[in-house]
Amino acid sequence: MFQPSEETRDREALEPLQLERLRRTVSRIAAHNPVYWRHLGGIAASDLASFDDLGRLPFLTKDQLRDAYPYGMACHGTEPVRRVHMSSGTTGAPIVNPYTAADLDQWREVMGRTLAAAGVTARDVLLVTASFGLFTGGFGFHFGAEALGAMVIPVGAGRTLLQLQLVRDFQATVLAAIATYPLRMIEVARQEGFDFRTTRLRVALLGSEPWSDELRARIAGAHRTVNYGIRPIGALLGGALGAAIGVVPTLWVATVGATVSVLFLLPSPIPRMRQI
Repeated sequence: MFQPSEETRDREALEPLQLERLRRTVSRIAAHNPVYWRHLGGIAASDLASFDDLGRLPFLTKDQLRDAYPYGMACHGTEPVRRVHMSSGTTGAPIVNPYTAADLDQWREVMGRTLAAAGVTARDVLLVTASFGLFTGGFGFHFGAEALGAMVIPVGAGRTLLQLQLVRDFQATVLAAIATYPLRMIEVARQEGFDFRTTRLRVALLGSEPWSDELRARIAGAHRTVNYGIRPIGALLGGALGAAIGVVPTLWVATVGATVSVLFLLPSPIPRMRQI
């Protein structure tokens, strides 16, 4: 763990701290952003007696965040903004994330905890393939790894052949990427004859890319087809084989078949990359 005393705090001590931080957040909004505070219904920090009162706080929608461009929902007060990140703005005004120095320290700390939870240590070499720019992705991995004392290769997005070369030459042990990029790396590796088994990769940290309803439906449909569609066939084949050679030999055939069916995974780089 990155911060054992914080990460192992028991529930009895954690919940009062969370409630106190929530009240502090509401007080900050009331002091620095009257528009945001009115959206919260003018609630006072003292009105939050327990977490049951969370239901009194309204959600913020994405449209509201867009309409607040650039600083309409910011609550930094007199603290200077040290960095700005934002969404792409492809569907409207960008959603801006202004960061104070305290925000950046907190981000670094949270990512340090995240990487440590995945098994990353100061002995690791982390290849960051997420982009560095207005998108926050690459920076979080970068500063979280530095918080742990790990070595960082901040290559950013694209240039897949170079990514593979750096994995090999700098003996990277951790890959940080958006969720589908490893598939592209595997594709290029096949084309170039690159063998992931010769690398030291052992952890993959993958994020971003929320699934659309269409993609989720395709995955669920494929799962149902394979899972439920094969059962009647297996039952028919098992019954016919059992009648022909007996129950015990049929069970042995099924065991051997199940074992052989997963042997193709052994040379794959995926088990090594997912090991944490």
